[in-house]
Amino acid sequence: MVEVDYYELLGVQRNASEEDIEQASKRATRQWTKRVSSPNIDVRHEAETKMKRLREAREALLTGPEKRAAYDRSLQQGVLPSTVPSPQGARAGGELDWVALAREALANNDYHSAAYAAKEATTVLGGNAESWSLRSRANLGLGRVQDALYEARQATEIEMNSAEYHFNLGNVHEQLKDWVSALKEYQVATQLDPQSFVYPLAQGSVLQQNSLLDEAIDMYRRVFGNHPDAQPVRYYLAFALLEKAETIPKLQGDGSYAVTEQAEIQPMIALVSEAQQLSMDEDVQKQAAYMLEYLNKQTDMVWSLPGPVSDAPFMWFGGVIGAFLLGIFISSVSGGIGALFILGSLVVLGLIIWQSYVPRWKASKRRNSLALMIGRL
Repeated sequence: MVEVDYYELLGVQRNASEEDIEQASKRATRQWTKRVSSPNIDVRHEAETKMKRLREAREALLTGPEKRAAYDRSLQQGVLPSTVPSPQGARAGGELDWVALAREALANNDYHSAAYAAKEATTVLGGNAESWSLRSRANLGLGRVQDALYEARQATEIEMNSAEYHFNLGNVHEQLKDWVSALKEYQVATQLDPQSFVYPLAQGSVLQQNSLLDEAIDMYRRVFGNHPDAQPVRYYLAFALLEKAETIPKLQGDGSYAVTEQAEIQPMIALVSEAQQLSMDEDVQKQAAYMLEYLNKQTDMVWSLPGPVSDAPFMWFGGVIGAFLLGIFISSVSGGIGALFILGSLVVLGLIIWQSYVPRWKASKRRNSLALMIGRL
């Protein structure tokens, strides 16, 4: 048996490809990174545990087929059931302290136990904002987003001036993809606690997820200016810069791109290099290294036939060879005119060879000329 179903943690099927698992892991990491630095210690503990389990998930599922197969065999035996914890000091006046129990369960990412304890806390305490917030976080972890929304709203109505509770409500709206409401709650949280970088980071994340990349980068840069040593800030800014670099090439495909202009290379290198220096996060470094390797190869010289020749190579080379042979034949009969045929065929062949040795980016442009033309329409 296993303690955690990593597939459920990542929100993917058990037969998911490595690429799908890696993408899900990156999404979850970005979602939880900002919470690791939350002013609330309980939220930090929950996020730290989540990040630890995300690392464990990557280790179990992405470090080789043998490890994944071993994990899958253990998973077939089931997941260890969660139980409501009874931590030391969880009793107040002889009664169970349901708030403390919910906090501890959330810190362990035991959302079932947290939901149970938080529900008991709201029943016993009624108008206690923290118990409603804990209940919301637990249900959000269980995917009960509508319940989490109601409970998060209850917390903000009881304690309107809590940045933490508005932040939690923003997280719920973000899960619902209600971007306007999420951004509004994050802005309120920022106003209530302007010293924290967590809340403006969340604003930038909403902007980034809605393809407002320049606005997101501006937000991250402002936060970075005030908190240059905060690793989550560096992480978010680095990933935004990498994403910005990927938007520069004119040729964009299904989740991919190709450099087809020399002018695209240096701006991309500048953004990727900045990202690489900003964050030592493994995913940032891996993606930056891959992109720099690709970009540095774009100035390498490779063989690629010019467009007209590549469209009809047999006709072109057949014509050149035919002209050359015809020149030899004519030369054997009349001399001068045949020499012109030979010279002309050699000149054409030389021009083809000269035009065929080009930088890699130009070869890519030739291969994708039709796609580029369609993209301009």
